[in-house]
Amino acid sequence: MGDTRKPIGRMTRRLVAAIVIVAVTGCGGDDAGAPEDGGSSTPPADSEPAVDDTVAATLGDAEIVALTGQEICDGLTADDVGSTLDVTVDDAQAYDTSTAQCTYGVTTPDGGVTSITVASMHPDIDLGGRAGDEAFDHVVAVNLSLGGDTEVDHVDLGAGDRSSRLTGPSLHFGIVGAGGHLFTAVVPTDIAASQVDTLMDVIASRLA
Repeated sequence: MGDTRKPIGRMTRRLVAAIVIVAVTGCGGDDAGAPEDGGSSTPPADSEPAVDDTVAATLGDAEIVALTGQEICDGLTADDVGSTLDVTVDDAQAYDTSTAQCTYGVTTPDGGVTSITVASMHPDIDLGGRAGDEAFDHVVAVNLSLGGDTEVDHVDLGAGDRSSRLTGPSLHFGIVGAGGHLFTAVVPTDIAASQVDTLMDVIASRLA
């Protein structure tokens, strides 16, 4: 199918296939950076999470189980994503070539075209055999360490069993552990951080 979306959509799919590493840095090759419509701006520092920001219980050493891309698309529908983020979701496509993920084609309120990707981490392919809190901390630490000098806002959330959001200049990166699964979400920063926080709660509710 022809891809008419702007570079951030193609970039998002490639990043998620590699544990969404450097998702929040907004640096790198030709595809890296903000959407061409210029709608990517870092949300205000005082943005409040839309969910309870009390840190939930530890994941312990529980094994991580991956869903398929289609299971993500079926459980977290286009309507779920659209209503949560106040955007028009044009389609939802499942991918399983590496990390299982569902990519949602989106038209933003200002008419921009981009995509949002939700992925389910595989314990071996994505996490190197890590489980529980070790797996969660690994994904967060890798994204933070590869940010270099880029300023990244790191917020712990109350979604699922454990969750966080990292926000950089171009992208929000959410991670939530729920029901033995570890999910990540990549969302452009023209969508408010508070809405992304709510999305993490919806992901945990729908897919756990």
